[in-house]
Amino acid sequence: MNKFTKEFKERAVKLKEQGVPSGEIFENEGINIKNKQKDYTSKLISRWKSKKQQEKILDSKEVLLLKKIKKEEDKKRIEYLEAQVAYLKAEKDFLVKLPKKKKN
Repeated sequence: MNKFTKEFKERAVKLKEQGVPSGEIFENEGINIKNKQKDYTSKLISRWKSKKQQEKILDSKEVLLLKKIKKEEDKKRIEYLEAQVAYLKAEKDFLVKLPKKKKN
C-alpha cells in the first residue's frame, strides 16, 4: 500500500537535500510520525532518493539503448538505399545499351 504521493516523495527528497530535517518534512504535511521508529522518516526519504537515482540510471540506459537501436536501423536503411541505387544504376546502364527503335 502506497500512502504517499509521487509529488510528496519528490518534494521530501528535495527538502531533505536542502537540509530540512526529515521529521519536520512529515510534520509540515500533517503526517503523524509520533508512533514510528526514531529514524523512520529519514530511512523512508533515503529509500525514495535511492529509488529515484536508480530510475535515472535506468532512464539513461534506456536512452543509450534507443540510440544504439536507431543507429542500427539507420545503418540498415543506408545499406538498403545503397543497394537500391546500385540496382537503378545497373538498370540504367542496361537500358542505355539497348538498340534504339527507329521512328517511321
